[in-house]
Amino acid sequence: MGIGVKAAGVHPKVETSKLVTVLRKENRYGRKGRVFPLDYKLTVVRRWNAGESVSAMARELGIRRKVLYEWKDRYRKLGEAGLRLVGRPKKVVALGPPAAEVAVSRDELQTARERIGELERKVGQQELELDFFAAALRRIRAAKHAEPEKRVIAAMTPIPFAGDGGS
Repeated sequence: MGIGVKAAGVHPKVETSKLVTVLRKENRYGRKGRVFPLDYKLTVVRRWNAGESVSAMARELGIRRKVLYEWKDRYRKLGEAGLRLVGRPKKVVALGPPAAEVAVSRDELQTARERIGELERKVGQQELELDFFAAALRRIRAAKHAEPEKRVIAAMTPIPFAGDGGS
């Protein structure tokens, strides 16, 4: 146990006690909770990785073992970023893409716009066809239920097509 701690360069009593500045914060249930700084969490995780017992650290620091396991899991998955305080992420300024990528993006954008135009025209044509066939079906159904002489007249009347200019 002692060799691993010295190899990591962290002495359990001294390093952890330097970072004991713990903030008190009220959680959503009205209970006071502790908020630990990033350096403190990193020191605890490094002590653990150096081979120190979780139970011993939990007793010494007054932190539940469950919390220590959560810190270690988040550190293993996300590194130091996983130990940051939970909350609103820091604002990151995004840099624009290089000029070559912008040119490619413009070409792709133009191609996509043309394809969208094609598809919109196709949808419009299909709407006209659906309207035409819906009207034809209504006439057929109406003719089925009509008297015999009206069936002949209904069958001979032209069906108005929405695309023919309303004539």
